[in-house]
Amino acid sequence: MIKIFQITDCHLDKKPNEKDIALKYLLSYIDNECVENKVVFLTGDIANCSERLAYERVAEYIGKHSNIKSCYAVAGNHDDVKIMKSCFYGTKIKIANEALIDGVRFLFLDTSQKPLGGTLDLGAGRITKKELYRLKKASRKNEMIIVSHHPLIKVGGKWFHKIGLENEKQIEKIIKRRHMVISGHAHDALSKNEGFIQQFIRLSSSYGFNHESEEIMRTADSGMTTYQIESVGGLPTVVSYEHIRITDSVTAS
Repeated sequence: MIKIFQITDCHLDKKPNEKDIALKYLLSYIDNECVENKVVFLTGDIANCSERLAYERVAEYIGKHSNIKSCYAVAGNHDDVKIMKSCFYGTKIKIANEALIDGVRFLFLDTSQKPLGGTLDLGAGRITKKELYRLKKASRKNEMIIVSHHPLIKVGGKWFHKIGLENEKQIEKIIKRRHMVISGHAHDALSKNEGFIQQFIRLSSSYGFNHESEEIMRTADSGMTTYQIESVGGLPTVVSYEHIRITDSVTAS
């Protein structure tokens, strides 16, 4: 069994601030967890405006924790995957296409590309033809867990749909088989099952969004999510999950 620690939407700025404090708190929590097979997933929007200094700080923070040995990252709409690769090269943070971890197969999907049309708002994403082909090819194999920044199945209200994926209908056709999706972007703990697909969308480490509101509204709800995952009869299964929330006292310290 493996334990995944999902940290998403850190939105670190050029200079350190309370968002850095929150991230360092979560990394210390992970470092102190007495678990043998633990892996960190950074699911996008790591830095605001693709700030190189912010990426370098993330790599530095993770590098200081000797008990965090495995970390994978995907890009979000605020990120630049080329800058990420440059900053994370030679560090603990990997930007990979796939990984087989303790018998569970993960596919990391890049949703950070800007939409080609003009119907969506700033913050929306797109999966390239190359990534779609890779997803289609991988989905023919055994079941897997797909890790992305943008949710692959539509959730939330109209305002959130406007910052979703441009080609989500193509994606839904590809992932009809039993797959799981772990994503961020929503800044909230949401789940949705559609057919054989389970989608987990999780808390941001920086701030929350109120998805009951008809327009974008921030909240103070923030943190990370942990998952206990194992392969059961060849199927990746989430045995349990837990939200680790950040209190005001953490960022005020």
